[in-house]
Amino acid sequence: MMISGLILSGVYRTSRFFSIGFSFALFTVAEPNLFYCNLGIFKAPIREYLFNGGTYVIHYLLENLVLLSVTMLCSCLSRKASVSRQLNIMELLFITLLLVASVEAELSSSFREFITAKYGKQMAAQLNRDDLGKAGSFGGGNHTAGLKTRNQPIILVHGVLTTAYSYTKMSEYFLSHGYTTAEVYATTWGNGLDDELMSVSLDCNYVRQIRNFIKAVSAYTGSKVDILAYSMGSPLSRKAILGQRCVDTKKYLGGPLTKLVDTFVGVAGANYGSFLCEVFQASGICNRVNGLSCNSSFLTDINFRKVLHYEGEHVFVIFSKDDDIVGGYACGHNMSSIPKADDTFVVMMSLAFYNLLLLFLFAIPSVDSTLGHSFYKWITETYGEQIARRFNRGDLGKGGSFGGGCHVAGTKTKQVSRKEPIILVNGLLTTADSFGTNWEYLLKHGYTKEEIYATTWGDGSFENIAWVPLSCKFVKQIRQFIEAVHNFTNSKVDVLAYSMGSPLTRKAILGGECVETKEDLGPPITDLIDTYVSVAGANFGVSLCDDFGECDTCSKLNGLDCESQFLEDINTKRYYRQRKMRQKRFVRSECRCIL
Repeated sequence: MMISGLILSGVYRTSRFFSIGFSFALFTVAEPNLFYCNLGIFKAPIREYLFNGGTYVIHYLLENLVLLSVTMLCSCLSRKASVSRQLNIMELLFITLLLVASVEAELSSSFREFITAKYGKQMAAQLNRDDLGKAGSFGGGNHTAGLKTRNQPIILVHGVLTTAYSYTKMSEYFLSHGYTTAEVYATTWGNGLDDELMSVSLDCNYVRQIRNFIKAVSAYTGSKVDILAYSMGSPLSRKAILGQRCVDTKKYLGGPLTKLVDTFVGVAGANYGSFLCEVFQASGICNRVNGLSCNSSFLTDINFRKVLHYEGEHVFVIFSKDDDIVGGYACGHNMSSIPKADDTFVVMMSLAFYNLLLLFLFAIPSVDSTLGHSFYKWITETYGEQIARRFNRGDLGKGGSFGGGCHVAGTKTKQVSRKEPIILVNGLLTTADSFGTNWEYLLKHGYTKEEIYATTWGDGSFENIAWVPLSCKFVKQIRQFIEAVHNFTNSKVDVLAYSMGSPLTRKAILGGECVETKEDLGPPITDLIDTYVSVAGANFGVSLCDDFGECDTCSKLNGLDCESQFLEDINTKRYYRQRKMRQKRFVRSECRCIL
């Protein structure tokens, strides 16, 4: 059982390293928190156009824990442009750097003292987000209150389930390009990962938080501000600038703050809601009052007014047609558009290119992300070329698999390092290469390349999250991989299975009949497993299936609906071993989905 403690301690380190909330501390896939662009290497004509005006806009890649992967964008905006542009991301030569945020994420003492003196202690605590510690805010520097800053201050407004800390690397980028700590700001609306996704709304309290922050920054710096608002932060910020009455509480916010804002940029903004609300029930985040339903009262309020372009002197929009969270069109509008915006930048990015980019990024730290030559050769000789290719997943490039090293087939790995081989099983929309950080961690703690294995079930980010069931073909691949690693290393194996990979792996071990194909997998292979660790496993489904409509991922047959036949099969078996064991009576509890 040594492996459990090692993996869990490593997981905790990984989650801290990537600034993932403790409530998801068992989320071990190496997730990029933020990417920024080296803007100096765009092709010259594009660079000259983009730099015209000099406002840097950085869009970071957010892979949502449950939903679809979103757009990645890297661009600079021109304040003088007036015609909609389409930027083909394949034309942009850029380097994405995965860097962990290191900026002190709290308001400076001088800025906080200014807020306290002008607005009171309670307001200072709210804008600093004392309850979130150093994750709650940043900005202010040693500036003298009321004096005008050299550059117009920039306010970064985050999206749902993130915090101001998520943008500290953006702050570093600005700091390295002529800005000071007195010119880059952020506060946190909401509670980051502590929020329940389906319960977050466009709440009046969030609007007031952003609005008060805009006023405070403007007053402190004696200047107009630039605002970059991402995802759900865009409609919240627009309402904060618009003012008037909140649609949910009817509280009066005051008049528009348009005169305080020079440039407003909505990046992948949910300005007309999210297309996912066409799938979800009209409640919570998709409610018809202050939710992301395209015709909610909140979105109607900010989008259908006699006086538009109230967001600032210059208003820009950046979005991608491949954005699978905000989506394309609903209620007759592009979801990210802003009425009367000065310019719209559309990033054209194919899913294939997006996937390749993800594979590149997830490979940091790099993994020997194909099967070792000796392992591949042994599989081919033992099981055939077709299965060897299925395990190797060469169709995914070097993101498809790893393991084997230079091990001699049939000899025990424990003869070398005294450790049993570990098999890592990916979750939905990820690949074997997503475990790069775990791979590196294990190598640093006594494991060798001969003892860490993974193959990819599914197709990673090529998949559509709504159409990925707990398929028998995935189960068979994982089962055969376990058997192959066991036979190759002549050892029992340890298995760490993440998210949707957990129910798939449990069925692979259980064997028996596939619920959808009725194919017989064979008897349980429990005797091949020493330690099994389920990490954030969807073992009783996911709560989102309560809100999704009919789709493969949430099917009643082999989906993540908590009453599906697949989950019933793996959760009601009395034992996974071939030999009978003394049993406790299984009592089926009420079906309760967990995320």
